[in-house]
Amino acid sequence: MPRHLFPAERRADRWTLALRAHDARAHGASQREVAEALFGVAPVRREWDAASDHLRSKIRRLLRLGTGMTAGGWRTLLAPASIGAAAAKDGEEKTGAPREG
Repeated sequence: MPRHLFPAERRADRWTLALRAHDARAHGASQREVAEALFGVAPVRREWDAASDHLRSKIRRLLRLGTGMTAGGWRTLLAPASIGAAAAKDGEEKTGAPREG
């Protein structure tokens, strides 16, 4: 089949990171340990306690996304955009988890 019929999803890498972060946290990892697993020990050691909290914020956003996906947000990945938006709204109402995109 032609590749253009199945374009790559640009957000797939982010979803993968979010689910890995959520899984690590569910198994007792700290936010810093999650960051080390996802981005490596050296970058985390350099940036975790830096003046900017961008890495900590990134981990918090990934954890929030992962929680939303495991609470039902994953269903939006299976539907076309118009149906996915309705499913996301429905999932938000049922779980209280915000949809991130």
